[in-house]
Amino acid sequence: MTLAERLKPLREPAKSGLMQFLWSNLPPQPIKNAAMHRRYAEAIRILLEELETKPVSEADRETILKFAALVAPQVAAYEKRTEKSEGADGVAVLEFLMTQHGLTQADLAADLGGQSVVSDLLNRKRKLNVEQISRLSARFAISPASFFPAT
Repeated sequence: MTLAERLKPLREPAKSGLMQFLWSNLPPQPIKNAAMHRRYAEAIRILLEELETKPVSEADRETILKFAALVAPQVAAYEKRTEKSEGADGVAVLEFLMTQHGLTQADLAADLGGQSVVSDLLNRKRKLNVEQISRLSARFAISPASFFPAT
């Protein structure tokens, strides 16, 4: 007797066609790459949107909630893993702060050594130095560590 045959009596009957589809095509499992992440994140988005905007059977509602409860932590774990390895660098943080505060290159010229220096930084022709990081940290009241990539 094969392992599948031995386990067959233990399976729970599918309560809906949706459950069969999801478990066959998008089985809950750890997310391994960006393509898989996109598929599972999009599936959760579609399912939750369906739940919020259209009438669904009780069986489908139960399936959607169960699937989301099993898959969402896997999606979040993948995002946490990849976020660490793709941490923002100092220039990305600077760009974010400029956007959030509505600043232009000219607004930061005095802090960073001139408008051409700001331009070079934003075009990644230069890296932020310790003095610039210190001035930016004081200006935006954030830790200097914010300008270093996550490790």
